[in-house]
Amino acid sequence: MANIIKGNTQRTVQCDGKKYRMADVQIYIHGFRYRNSDGKIENLIVASFEKETKVSKEYPDRWHIEVMFKNFKSNGFDMESTHVTDLERLETLFGLLTLGYICAINAGKIIKEEKPKLFEISANGRPKLSIFRAGFDELMNVLLNGFTKRFNLIFKFLSCA
Repeated sequence: MANIIKGNTQRTVQCDGKKYRMADVQIYIHGFRYRNSDGKIENLIVASFEKETKVSKEYPDRWHIEVMFKNFKSNGFDMESTHVTDLERLETLFGLLTLGYICAINAGKIIKEEKPKLFEISANGRPKLSIFRAGFDELMNVLLNGFTKRFNLIFKFLSCA
């Protein structure tokens, strides 16, 4: 697989054309090199169901989904600690987590408007605080301490008003 990315840049994604199997799923391996936020060249290997795809163009959009799942799991809601495996219950759990995620993002946007200094870019090129983390912490504060006005502000979007 090392040959997949050897000598490639983001503009020249390469797929070796071989079909690989993971369990009962057929996949193709794509690879490219890119420059990270520190200016260093890194390799990225991505598995896809399609042989012909523009992985380097599509992957940045998918990254938002990866971040959301991280927030569902280790970075916020701790989904795995529920140990839910029943499909119907998982659907309900995902629905509730999605609603909570949207509320946390909404609360984070409110915090960012109120306190933009919290979100300044640090030396590593990333914001000091993520919108989700700020919103999640604010949401927990509001729910645990019963701040009614703040609750109404954060959840106002649910009323479609």
